[in-house]
Amino acid sequence: MMRFSEISPDDFHDVQTIFNENLAYARLENRKLPLTRQAFTEEFLNPETISYMYRDETGPIAIIDYLPRHPVDHSTWIGLFIVVARYHHQGIGTAIYQEFHQHCLKNEPVIRLAVLPNNPIGRLFWERVGFTFERMSTSNTKQVVEVFVKRQDD
Repeated sequence: MMRFSEISPDDFHDVQTIFNENLAYARLENRKLPLTRQAFTEEFLNPETISYMYRDETGPIAIIDYLPRHPVDHSTWIGLFIVVARYHHQGIGTAIYQEFHQHCLKNEPVIRLAVLPNNPIGRLFWERVGFTFERMSTSNTKQVVEVFVKRQDD
């Protein structure tokens, strides 16, 4: 059973909470916290991406934001996957990703994402769920990133 819901304006506080519980990651991204209402709206309520909140019986524990069709390469891009820090290294992120993949991405031939080079934990996570390094690039926020890819036939 999918426990994802599309992020709405009512999720502003829950998104803040998840970032506040992942301050090390927010610093890697050079993210300004607390999020402003405008930054929240631009990132999670825009018409180009789809943003989900994953909840369990304890409350919100993860955010996944993805771009169904990149305007240049036409592949699907995961823009953000963040799990509350207290759930790290327990297999919960892997289970959440697998559920998300099964419900939203299983028919996508190519999925890409970017990892910050100074985020070895993120890199290891994505490699464990089947992504492979493709190339270096620059993000839309002008940060150097490692692009990873997963193809349907992999």
